[in-house]
Amino acid sequence: MHTVRLPSSCDEPDGVAGMYDDARAVREAIDAIDGGVTVLAHSYGGIPVTEATAGVAGKVERIVYLSAFQFDVGDSLANQSRGRLSEGESGTIPPNPEPGAYLYNGVAVQDAELAAKQLVAQSLKSFSQPLTNAGWKSIPSSYIVCGEDRAIPAELQRAMAARATDVHELPDAGHSPFLSMPERLAEVVTAAARG
Repeated sequence: MHTVRLPSSCDEPDGVAGMYDDARAVREAIDAIDGGVTVLAHSYGGIPVTEATAGVAGKVERIVYLSAFQFDVGDSLANQSRGRLSEGESGTIPPNPEPGAYLYNGVAVQDAELAAKQLVAQSLKSFSQPLTNAGWKSIPSSYIVCGEDRAIPAELQRAMAARATDVHELPDAGHSPFLSMPERLAEVVTAAARG
């Protein structure tokens, strides 16, 4: 298992890394792995994963979206937010001021506090840059809907999941089931990866 650190998540107040930088980091990680790859994308990570996986069908065997943005070509977080998110070429948005309520509902308080301490700002540029490719159009994809998610409502997840090859549900999961129900999530991810 490999985890990719996205350059757009940073403590620099004038952050200029964007979604394309994140996609490049994901693609480099994919290219560095021998054999077939299943890519798991969570939340914002769905956007750079969608961009990065175009043109690598065969190498990437499946994309699994976990309460993630499964957008289409031309979409960005900013244009899909209907004006609720800022745009820009530089600058950052600080982490959610109430992560326990929105990102970690259902997570043990101690685990939620530890996770919240690791949150950093996100660059405005990552919200502004639109997708130029959509890997899910040529690669099978699975969507895992988290029914109690307060960050990305289940209705929005289900609308995006209509693009996926198959859909799985975690009805009691908040936005971070890897912290609240890791064993159950592992079962669902394994099932999704197998198609």
